[in-house]
Amino acid sequence: MQIISPITKKENVSRIKTIEVSWITDQWKKQFNYDVEYLYRELKNIELYRCNDTGYLFYKPDIVGDRNLYEHLQGFDWYYMPWKWEHEIAMNYLKTGIDILEIGCAKGDFLDKISKHYKLNAVGIDTNSLAVSEAKEKGLTVYEESIEKHALNNALKYDIICGFQVLEHIPDVKLFVDACLVCLKPEGMLIIAVPNNLSFISEFDHLLSMPPHHTGLWDEHSLHSISKIFNMKVDAVYKEPLQEYQKGFLKYTVYSKVFGKLYKNKFTSKILTIFLTRPFIDKHIDYFSKYFSGHTIIAVYRKIEAPVKN
Repeated sequence: MQIISPITKKENVSRIKTIEVSWITDQWKKQFNYDVEYLYRELKNIELYRCNDTGYLFYKPDIVGDRNLYEHLQGFDWYYMPWKWEHEIAMNYLKTGIDILEIGCAKGDFLDKISKHYKLNAVGIDTNSLAVSEAKEKGLTVYEESIEKHALNNALKYDIICGFQVLEHIPDVKLFVDACLVCLKPEGMLIIAVPNNLSFISEFDHLLSMPPHHTGLWDEHSLHSISKIFNMKVDAVYKEPLQEYQKGFLKYTVYSKVFGKLYKNKFTSKILTIFLTRPFIDKHIDYFSKYFSGHTIIAVYRKIEAPVKN
């Protein structure tokens, strides 16, 4: 099978590793009580590749979650957090009178808050029908459609387009970004927030960072690099400081790497906690946690005019 980059559409890619589908499906059953086998269509393995032109990491074949999977995840309180660090960053770019689109708006918490603080025209899109229904109940303007479909009737409409924790779910990055740029006005801004693959989360083989949940892995280098592919420039990049609610995950990540199966076993984990981690290590983890980046990285792009072709 010919493998091409989801960004450049070129064959300049390298295979990084192979992952057994049986491990992924077993973990989904254990951790989320959900059977994802039907999404894999009897595949035995998936592979992780690198786009050598941008550094972007992506999985092949394309295995993406459907509405049933995301509606299941919506049942977990932590999945759709009503307010996050990236929302605060985006708020700094808002002003009265602008047109703003949020891709993957979920229940509309961000749109609802900014609509109460600014007199602006806020629109959201999402493909999760349950989340869209809840957003509409709040009186928000939200459509159940993709950005590619939305772009067909909304060219040059928006001053700002936001995508919070969306791009890592998109298998065809070029198609997605091109559609965003179609919808943006000249000099319009694209604000993209994704998990930072160079934060501590990359040290832990986290299930949600793989298909059928995530299709790609981003870091500062790859976010900068895509500006060379599309008609946009990087205005700013922000790295999330480690949040208080993320410290527990950091500790679990560190201890899992250091102690391996001993820490994952309920009995030995309890022994380690009582006699080693709690009295001697936890306080040092708390101190050094200030040197760790948090979960998310944000890139703010500005649309530029396409160069004239001779």
